[in-house]
Amino acid sequence: GRFGLFRTDGTSAGTSLVREFGSGASFPLPNRLTAGPNVLYLNVTGGAPADPGFYVSNGTAPGTVRTIPVEYRFVVVGNQIIATDGTDLFRTDGTVGGTVLIGDDLF
Repeated sequence: GRFGLFRTDGTSAGTSLVREFGSGASFPLPNRLTAGPNVLYLNVTGGAPADPGFYVSNGTAPGTVRTIPVEYRFVVVGNQIIATDGTDLFRTDGTVGGTVLIGDDLF
């Protein structure tokens, strides 16, 4: 099987893979999908050869990027995301360059 992020218009013909996160015996899972302004925020967890972490997608393959390299719990606040792994706290605008550590070893 294929494990990835798909986009669809609700028809078989209108369904396409945006980004594959793994296939075969591995089972990386996109989860915690949350809609933001013109983007989708999600985590990818699990099996190799996935790149687990926090992703932002604009619905295209080049526009689906990992901004934080580990799975985070997050909340969308306007056009910013506040994310934590249970220890560190980040703020991101959904870009790698716009991701900053607010505090580490807080919890």
